[in-house]
Amino acid sequence: MSLLGTYIRDIDRYPLLTREEEKTATPDELVKHNLRLVVSVAKHYGSSTLSLEDRIAEGNCGLIIASRKLKPELGYKFSTYATWWIRQCVSRAVHENRTVRLPEPFINLLGQYHEMRDRFLSKHGRLPKSWEVCRHLNCTTKTYKELLKAERRTITSFQDMGIQDSKPYD
Repeated sequence: MSLLGTYIRDIDRYPLLTREEEKTATPDELVKHNLRLVVSVAKHYGSSTLSLEDRIAEGNCGLIIASRKLKPELGYKFSTYATWWIRQCVSRAVHENRTVRLPEPFINLLGQYHEMRDRFLSKHGRLPKSWEVCRHLNCTTKTYKELLKAERRTITSFQDMGIQDSKPYD
C-alpha cells in the first residue's frame, strides 16, 4: 500500500465530531477529526503541479491554523470555518509552485539581449548601459527592465536548485 493510502486509512479512524463535541474539543482533537476534510479539499486542486501529498500537507497547516483561531462563541461549525483556512493554504502553495512561462517573442528578445550583451562586453570591456541595449534591441526601457526581471527570476530559480555559478547582470 502507498504512503498516501496508509495515511487515508489511518485518518478514517477518526469520525467527524458533532457540533456539541466540537464545543468541548481541544485544538488537537479538532485537527485529528477533520483530516479527511483536508484530503477532500486538496483533491479539488487536482490540475495543479503540486502533488496530492504536498497539497494535503499544506491543507493540514490550514487545518491547524483554524483549530487555533476558532472562536466557538461565534457559532460556526468547525468544518465550515476550517475549509476557508485549508483552501487558503493549499491555493497559496499551488500558486507559489506555478511555473511561469514566458511568451515566445519575449524569449527571443531575451536571447537577442544575451547575444548583444556578450558581444558588447567583449568589444568594450563593460556591460552595456540600458539606453544602449534599448537602442540595439529597438525596445522600450520598460521592456528592458522586464528582461532583467525575467533573468533575475531564472537565476534565483537556478540558485534555489543549488546551481551557484549564475550571476545577475545589472
